[in-house]
Amino acid sequence: MLKIQIDHALCNLCGHCIASCPAPCLGFDEAETKVEVFDLDLCLICRNCEIHCPKDCLVVDFAEWEATREFRGMVRHVPAQRKLSESG
Repeated sequence: MLKIQIDHALCNLCGHCIASCPAPCLGFDEAETKVEVFDLDLCLICRNCEIHCPKDCLVVDFAEWEATREFRGMVRHVPAQRKLSESG
């Protein structure tokens, strides 16, 4: 199961996580007193929110979800690049 965990005690509401998210799955609550996950289905698992959080209060946990068939179906096989011959 995919989860975005937010430690609200550490969060200073800077909004870096929201601004760095390419999908509209994070936002402030109506009172703008905390960051919430609005639509987890939109999450691209890019982890930009986690990476750009200056307080390290946000974690994208996809360990269980990663092992599912759904995740494996999303991953594309990228063939290895062939080395160019070094003939001169």
